[in-house]
Amino acid sequence: MLRRVTVIIPTYNRPHLLMNALRTVTEQTQPPHEVLVVNDGDLPLPDAIHTLNLPLSVLRAPTRGAVHARNHAVTHASGDLIAMLDDDDLWHPHHLQTVTAPLHAGAAFAYTDGVIRVQRGTETLEDIPFGLDATTSVLRRTNPILMPAIAYRRDLHDQHGLYDPALPYYYDWDWYLRLHPHTPLTRVPTPTVTCITQVEGGSSSDQRNPAVDENFRTFRRKHHLPDLPVHNFLSALRDPELALS
Repeated sequence: MLRRVTVIIPTYNRPHLLMNALRTVTEQTQPPHEVLVVNDGDLPLPDAIHTLNLPLSVLRAPTRGAVHARNHAVTHASGDLIAMLDDDDLWHPHHLQTVTAPLHAGAAFAYTDGVIRVQRGTETLEDIPFGLDATTSVLRRTNPILMPAIAYRRDLHDQHGLYDPALPYYYDWDWYLRLHPHTPLTRVPTPTVTCITQVEGGSSSDQRNPAVDENFRTFRRKHHLPDLPVHNFLSALRDPELALS
């Protein structure tokens, strides 16, 4: 029996990018049960989102930040499966069908491979394949999972709690580490998402962000991790000491 999928999309003052992301949801070969867009910014969402052929609802998180936005949507989700998408990333048409197949077969958590698209503004400079096994050794040295590539059973939050708001830059990696001892993280080695990163930086895990290092220390203490380099997905793939590519 197929289970109902809730898609969660936090967005912050990027209406054009949000429309691009939502269009990739409309193109899915397996449509979702509902789409929850959480407006975390100051700008109103474009009226055009309501013209899309989607079972879409707009939420407003009571507290600012991507972690709070995701948690707010999780508590409002009516589906028994959760799929995440960021407003600046894109799903390939077969993504939902591919990532939820293991869940329909009994798995609790699944993720696919993806593509890291390096851009300067709107110009694409490079597409880099990204796919890593979420083994214990890899999870303890880098984050091997793209968040827009994941889907999982909603009741995992009942068992393990919501995303940790104390880790605004590492809540996704923290979530995988919390799940890993109890729940297999099933990889589907098929690229079904494109995650966009700007060559100039500016992502939430950018090493030039002064808040990242302090939050990384908090994250490492929580999971008793050794001293590790601060990485985003792109720099992790390109770091020869990690030998992950």
